[in-house]
Amino acid sequence: MKLGIRRIRRWGVAALAAATATAGLLPLVAATPASAAPTTSTLAGATRYETSAAVAKAKFPNGVSSGNVVLATGENFPDALAGNYLAGQLGSPILLTTPHTSDNRYGATVVPTLAALLPGATKNVTILGGTNAVGADVQTDLTTKGYTVKRVSGLTRYDTAQQVNTQPGQTPGNGTSGKVTCIVATGENFPDALVQDRCRGTRSSP
Repeated sequence: MKLGIRRIRRWGVAALAAATATAGLLPLVAATPASAAPTTSTLAGATRYETSAAVAKAKFPNGVSSGNVVLATGENFPDALAGNYLAGQLGSPILLTTPHTSDNRYGATVVPTLAALLPGATKNVTILGGTNAVGADVQTDLTTKGYTVKRVSGLTRYDTAQQVNTQPGQTPGNGTSGKVTCIVATGENFPDALVQDRCRGTRSSP
């Protein structure tokens, strides 16, 4: 008698499993796709200036349609990070430059990259930072080459960031609440400002 009860219980469990599968549990498991292998690519150069050029040209292989490039020193981080907001507004890349034209990397990398990014009639270059960051000789050289050059700068990195964020004609970014949003990060080091750098279009102030 006990053997018969055990068999009935086993049959009951089997029937329940079959009913559950029929109800859709097994198809749900079977429909889960296998993880696809990630696709990777590398953008790099022998110097930070070459890497900057490679990134910009990968994003704009046919030139920048807006006719704008933001230029920042490659010797320090604050101006390029603060310029992210403005670059997003202008639809432009941020290209790193040497402080002076006498640096061989300026003629070898910066000049030809600018020519490739701005092949059309509109050639606007916005330099970030004062002449200690990007020298007056760079601005003069670019003007001589036919670029319309504008400099956005302040006495300190904080002043430059404030000038970048308050350029006329730009649209403040909106947060998840739909309200104007400002992201604030330290200007003493780069990691915190760098990780929020994806919020292009939102005003970010180091």
